[in-house]
Amino acid sequence: MQGLRLSLAVIAIAATGCTSSPSSTATPPSTGLTAQGHIHGTFTLTAGPVPACMGQSPCPSGYFQVEKNATITVTRRDGTVAATATTNASGVFGFDVPPGTYTVSAPQQEEPGHYSATVTVNNGATVNVSLQITEP
Repeated sequence: MQGLRLSLAVIAIAATGCTSSPSSTATPPSTGLTAQGHIHGTFTLTAGPVPACMGQSPCPSGYFQVEKNATITVTRRDGTVAATATTNASGVFGFDVPPGTYTVSAPQQEEPGHYSATVTVNNGATVNVSLQITEP
């Protein structure tokens, strides 16, 4: 009999702890995470025709080099810096940022090139950016 009372008490406690709320007013628990998108890119140096080559066949028509250890900056529309990163040995960089519009830029060199790009990042999406130093 004592086991039956204990079982009934447990059932009563479990039943009173269960409540239901309409699904239209329920809010999911906060995870503390904010929406994120991703910026992925490369920073390279390219050049025009290589001066006369000796002993190479075929002679390369241009020059390509990755820019490693370069600082890349992501700036918000209001001009504040959202993030910075350093390119890896392959000239690659990446950022996780909240959705929005940003300017991604590399340090300006003496040579002409494409040193910045304005991108719009959406939640869960990746935007690819190519920054490039161009020599004649």
